[in-house]
Amino acid sequence: MRQHSSTQLNFQSITNQGEGQLYGGNFTDYYTGAAVPCADVMGSACSPFYPKAWANSGANYYAPFIVPNREFVQSQRVDFFRGNIGLRGGTGIGDWRFDANAMYSRTRSHDTIEGALTQSVNNVLVAVDAPAGTPSQYITTALPNEVGAGNSYTCAANVTNGAYNGGTCVPIDFYNPDVLVNGNLPESFYDYVYKKTTGSTHYDQQTYSLGFDGSLFKLPGGMAKAAFGYEHRFDKINDTPSPERLAGTLYGYGQAQPTRGSDVVNEAYAEVQLPILADKPFFNLLEFDGSGRYTHYQSYGSGWTYSLRGEWAPVSNIRFRGNYGTNFRAPNLYEQFVADQIGFYPGSLDPCNEFGTQLSPSSTTYKNCLAALTPILDNPATPQNEALNYFASGSFPVDTSGGRGVLKAEKATTWGVGTVLSLPKRIADVSLAVDYWNIKVRGEVGNLGNLILDFCYRADDFPNNPYCALIEGRNPATDTHPGEITNLRNPYLNIARQNASGIDFDARYATRLLGGSFSTQLQATRNIHQATEYFPGQGLTDYNGQLGYPGNGAGPKWVGTLDTRFTTGGGVTFRWGVKYVGPAEDTLKDPVYLTMGGVSCAEGSAGCFPATYDLRAETYWEHGFSVQFRWKDIGQFTIGVNNAFNAKPPKISAAQEDSAPRLGNYFANGPYDYFGRSFFMNVTRSF
Repeated sequence: MRQHSSTQLNFQSITNQGEGQLYGGNFTDYYTGAAVPCADVMGSACSPFYPKAWANSGANYYAPFIVPNREFVQSQRVDFFRGNIGLRGGTGIGDWRFDANAMYSRTRSHDTIEGALTQSVNNVLVAVDAPAGTPSQYITTALPNEVGAGNSYTCAANVTNGAYNGGTCVPIDFYNPDVLVNGNLPESFYDYVYKKTTGSTHYDQQTYSLGFDGSLFKLPGGMAKAAFGYEHRFDKINDTPSPERLAGTLYGYGQAQPTRGSDVVNEAYAEVQLPILADKPFFNLLEFDGSGRYTHYQSYGSGWTYSLRGEWAPVSNIRFRGNYGTNFRAPNLYEQFVADQIGFYPGSLDPCNEFGTQLSPSSTTYKNCLAALTPILDNPATPQNEALNYFASGSFPVDTSGGRGVLKAEKATTWGVGTVLSLPKRIADVSLAVDYWNIKVRGEVGNLGNLILDFCYRADDFPNNPYCALIEGRNPATDTHPGEITNLRNPYLNIARQNASGIDFDARYATRLLGGSFSTQLQATRNIHQATEYFPGQGLTDYNGQLGYPGNGAGPKWVGTLDTRFTTGGGVTFRWGVKYVGPAEDTLKDPVYLTMGGVSCAEGSAGCFPATYDLRAETYWEHGFSVQFRWKDIGQFTIGVNNAFNAKPPKISAAQEDSAPRLGNYFANGPYDYFGRSFFMNVTRSF
């Protein structure tokens, strides 16, 4: 697979802060208010390309996103082999059969990324006067409206002891409108900054199984049947990042370590089907099924699971059913063995980012951020608290790691009851199924990402909350990014509990119509509970009907689909589909008070007003239409439109103390269409 895509250079995430030339103009002395030239504050980090007009206006820092005017290649090659051999037949004992199977699969994947190198990005941001003999392709000349107008500059990396050293670095002038707006950069810049890097993943699996099935004895409802068997499975993974990812030199990707490990699984199972009664008064059908499985993981030990199902139909058109079962899943190889993967989160995900102007002083997050940042940023010699001016100007590292030896297996209990009602076909082809379901998961394996930050700083027991233990402090005052998060640990862990319950509805109607056939099916779910407890002892929090965040179990109370079709006698099918997503809403824990300028303020102070955030995702409807033409023994041709009326996802406000994700102003957690109306065509050829 080969993909061409554009990318961007984010100069807010450079690793040579204080050296990279992102500054210009004058600075204001915090204590006297006097103007201080850039060179007196930032030294060589003042850019010779800084626009004079910006300097005169008081602007003194600029770190843009540049989208280069060329596409970069990302490719993946996957070589997959699977060999399978089996033998099945009769055992010679009644109708009992056996099925033996052996399988071996091997996957070899190579992923290539054309990406920027961190040191190269740092180098293009440090320009010096170009010494004599510097080739023109490694020189950038300042524009007439820039501080160093008319002068020629090259990278400091190209100069040793005042002479050109043969380097190929090209300094970037991202203040140049042709660079900033159009992304026009010389080929020599791409040759220096970008490099193709390749990592590999090897995955091997061996499976051996032997199963038997057949009849046991006769019951009034039919023959009792059973099956039992054994399976052995071996899995192995070896994921090796590229040398650049291993060294952490690929810009914007962080550092990655090899993920290597293996596991052995042995399973034995047995199933039985018991048709107790059939075609009897009040017992048109009475049937029970039972199954059990013993699983042993070399990495996690053993576990028993079982399932019980029953069905009773007093008459053929009324059926009651129920089930109860347990489940067991050990962490997969990646969840166990992923080595420290170092990535980065933008500073905007820091709950304390601009808290002094964005949050009300009465809010829990405000108080916790003030407590965390005051010892670092406050100057006791001044009457004001400098921590209130904190903003995150860069990114912070995130360390994702596996849980080998710490993680436990997931366990779940599920049960449900339901009924199916139908009319005799001679009257109408109508059916209605209603099922209640209940799922309880203990120790689900996952990681929480930036939710760790939100949960920590919103906690009443900050900094002793267990989430806070995963945040490895903040940078000291002497750091170039004082107060910013030093490191966030994002390990795979066992989420304490997740409980979910709801009711599924399935209604169907079909009939002959106009020489063809008509059918419509309505499926809907009413979620009753979506509750999660992340750490033992915290108690369950029900997120049902809330916006939430991907992966934390929130969502609307109602969702549904309608599928309506009419097929003519000539084999042409017309389809109308509808998707419904019910409303969902979040409520802020603490009220927010803002001035008319949007700055946080204390409740009751002059010019301070309560702020109202729109955190409600309204009801969403989406329609689709298609026509399918079918030719017997040849194939079929389908044309249609998705989201025919171009429904937009719901919009929500950006609230500092709410975790609901957004794409622009659109809510970004749900089955919404973010692309808009689209047309499609499918062709299938039968052989």
